[in-house]
Amino acid sequence: RLSSNGDNEIIQHISVQLRKNYLFTSLDDQEISYLAKQFEVVRCPVGDAIIEQGEVEDDGYYYMLVGGECSVLKNGVLLPGKFGTLEKGSAFGEQAVLFDSPTRGATVMASKGSSDEANAGYVVLYRLSGKEFRSRLSKELLVSLQDRMRDVIKVFDTLSGVDTKIKNEGTIIRSYEPSARWLIKQYRGTILQYVGPTVLFMMTWAALFGALTEYIDGRNTPNFGTGMGLDDDFAPGSIIWHLELIAGVWTKLSPLTTFVATFFLNSAFNYWRDFYWTARSIQGRFNDVQLIVSSYAARDRNGAIKEEAKQALDDVARMQRIFHQLFWSVAVKRFNSLHSPEGLSYLRSFRLITESEYDSLIEVTSNGLGVHYAALLFLTSRIVLAKKRGEIELDTAASQMLLDKITTIRGKMGRIADLFDGRMPMSYVHFVNMLVSTLIFLSPLALFPILYYWSIPAVGILTLFYKGILTLSLMFLDPVDNDAYHSKFIESTGFDVGVLVREVNAGSMRWAGCASALPKSYLKPSKENEDMNTNY
Repeated sequence: RLSSNGDNEIIQHISVQLRKNYLFTSLDDQEISYLAKQFEVVRCPVGDAIIEQGEVEDDGYYYMLVGGECSVLKNGVLLPGKFGTLEKGSAFGEQAVLFDSPTRGATVMASKGSSDEANAGYVVLYRLSGKEFRSRLSKELLVSLQDRMRDVIKVFDTLSGVDTKIKNEGTIIRSYEPSARWLIKQYRGTILQYVGPTVLFMMTWAALFGALTEYIDGRNTPNFGTGMGLDDDFAPGSIIWHLELIAGVWTKLSPLTTFVATFFLNSAFNYWRDFYWTARSIQGRFNDVQLIVSSYAARDRNGAIKEEAKQALDDVARMQRIFHQLFWSVAVKRFNSLHSPEGLSYLRSFRLITESEYDSLIEVTSNGLGVHYAALLFLTSRIVLAKKRGEIELDTAASQMLLDKITTIRGKMGRIADLFDGRMPMSYVHFVNMLVSTLIFLSPLALFPILYYWSIPAVGILTLFYKGILTLSLMFLDPVDNDAYHSKFIESTGFDVGVLVREVNAGSMRWAGCASALPKSYLKPSKENEDMNTNY
């Protein structure tokens, strides 16, 4: 454990870091100072696990990584990109100190030793006992922190790929096989799964109604049910007689409902398709930005990318990643916690944003300016500064093209918000819902005089298709489940936004890597290349 006699500098450093983590922001300076003194120094050999997935501890620890690097694995697989690497200055273990007897959700492995010779071959960490931390919090505050932590971790797991919405596939939408035999076997993620309970309810209602009608009218009609209903002679005023009148209305309503519902489905699908390609277009423009800046990175006399240019590319890639994540955290309601102070602190603890970026984003948040707008401005400004410093050697045409790409991204992201706001007028959706619901509700009444007990499966079939059309349309109108209407069945039509985020994250590093591997013959003109140019 740290001593206030000889470790004041370390204690002061820990105190500064704690004040920037949302877990500790509610504590005063005296409590922060007390907790900083409760940290202890631990060394872990490279290759050993600091924490292991599935391990249950009586008391967890909050860790600060001060030397070396760690890898984060889920089910034995390294998490992709920056999500899978903890560098010096990273912190982890928030869950462990918040919850009693926590079950570890991932494995953290010591992967690279400290640069300090005295600790070579070891990862060096400061750690705090969860019991010490919880002892400084009131019960109400602890519960509030636990709830917010669950939201942030859930979002982080989705974006990192730990939790995929399209189960066992990791694709943005669920894929299929173009085979009738394969399709007919499917249930999970189909409209059958969603509408099935309603179908069973309507068939039960049709059976009960038919039995009640037979019981009441059958006593006065000896031939009840011997034919198909219409051939029987029912007295005016009987239930069947009234139902035949309803059947006439239902017959007129059916073609109108079919036309309106199918047109509504087509319009909803067009909206879904527009939303999908807008989201994909944003992804494509991000790749364009990285392609351009990586191609124009400044190089030394040997053709290698200069160190300052590498730093610029790394900064641009990082801000691109964080901007994209923060945009979707604003656009998708279940991701909203990511752009909260708690979410930004969690990103900082994983070194996905720097200390200065964290401070700037917190300031933007407190002023209500919108963190995703700030991140876009930071991205653009970093490129402009890199050009002025000669880190990225953009000519006038390339600069204009790059700015066009960035403003296109801004416009496309604004279009996502506009698509949400103007997807369908409420009165139109209400009318279609009323039309379909009326047709389905009247089906048992209208079909019983015609089909007798065969009306039960007929009602089921009609409910499946008409209710299915309406439900599918509403799903198409909410691709990211912001209405929380089909969260259990998002595989039907929903997007896994986490896939978009991970693909953009991968793209942000891809182009700089390709630029570093540029063929040597391109970097320094050879005699063969000179001859080819001369001949040309």
